[in-house]
Amino acid sequence: MSVSIKKITPEEFCVLVKMPEAAAGIIEEERLKTEDKEYRAVRETFFRDWQEFNRQVNREEGSSRRFLYYYVMFACEAYEDYQRKGLTEQLYLDTFSDYRIWCENCYAQTGECGLRECEWLWRHSYLKLFRLGRLQYELYPAREDISTGGFEIKKGQMLLNIHIPQGEPLRFDACEDSLRQAQKMFPDFHYFVCDSWLLYPGLKELMKADSNIIRFQERFHIFEVNEADRDAELRIFRTVREDPADYPEDTAFQKRAKAYLLAGRHLGNASGIFML
Repeated sequence: MSVSIKKITPEEFCVLVKMPEAAAGIIEEERLKTEDKEYRAVRETFFRDWQEFNRQVNREEGSSRRFLYYYVMFACEAYEDYQRKGLTEQLYLDTFSDYRIWCENCYAQTGECGLRECEWLWRHSYLKLFRLGRLQYELYPAREDISTGGFEIKKGQMLLNIHIPQGEPLRFDACEDSLRQAQKMFPDFHYFVCDSWLLYPGLKELMKADSNIIRFQERFHIFEVNEADRDAELRIFRTVREDPADYPEDTAFQKRAKAYLLAGRHLGNASGIFML
């Protein structure tokens, strides 16, 4: 017996994932000025080569609005794909709530309602990324051999890559619950990797040993550190400045991080691995 597949419209998607109020109107405006033939061609490019899709859309005027339109249209298709694969609506809503986060970020950074994280957002509609509770998991081939802490991973071996969406505290119990969900959803995957400023070893000098971030760090065997990466500064201060003296001190952590940088230290990035 075949299962009836439910469809959703872009307007319904915006309501379901609580997109900013202006998003639905912008999507409709972009839809009205896009011929069906053009949309089908762009869609074909996206599912064949997402990088070429990004290059094409970036060349268009008002690219952040265009990305918002296309990615929400693809998300509506993914709603049907989830049903065909027996994946729950709650999993879909949790995963695609990421669009709301990045749409809000776009507005905060540019004053425009749109999407700009084109190097990231393809994963959702490709069904390569899922949010389970506090954390996101990406089906991910190791980009290099990894040899650390007794682990021997070959380049290309499939892993679960952990991503940490913004907007909520990184509570230890919430992370543990998320990992249990990941084990249940992906029983054949036992190796977890993460590449994040939150794994940077220097944070131990700025945070208490029992803090959520340091407890999260402790799960991992660090196999790579990038001192030059400045994502930590962007996340902590919401901007990157050449002179650390220009950073705000609105929170106690910002004050500590700023003093750390002014002392000539770095806040970089790190990659780690663990097994469950």
